[in-house]
Amino acid sequence: IDAVLNLRSKPLKIRDLISIGKKLGFKPSQMAAVADQSIRTFQTKSKWSLLSLNASEKVLQLNGLYVVGLKVFDNKNEALILWLNRPSSNFKNHKPNDLLITHLGISLV
Repeated sequence: IDAVLNLRSKPLKIRDLISIGKKLGFKPSQMAAVADQSIRTFQTKSKWSLLSLNASEKVLQLNGLYVVGLKVFDNKNEALILWLNRPSSNFKNHKPNDLLITHLGISLV
C-alpha cells in the first residue's frame, strides 16, 4: 500500500521498467508500450527519467506478476519467460506476454 501511495510524490523511473522488463523478457517496444510512449521517445529518454503514475503502477503490477511467476515455476526465470512467450489456449492462442502492456492484461495473466 505504501508503494502505491508514494507513487504520486515519487514515481518510478525508466530504469525500474527496464529492470522488470528484462526479467520478463520484454523487447524495447514492449517496454515503451508499458511506459505509454513511442519506441523512439522511450529510447531517447534517460534511465533516470520519471514514469507517469499509470506506467509506475504497471511496473509495480509486473513486479508482482514476476514474483508469483517465479513461485509457480520453482524460481526458474527461463521457464517463466518460455511460458510467457508461448501461445496459450487460455488467452485465445495469444502469448501471455502480449497482454502485459495494460493493467487489465497484467491482471488476466
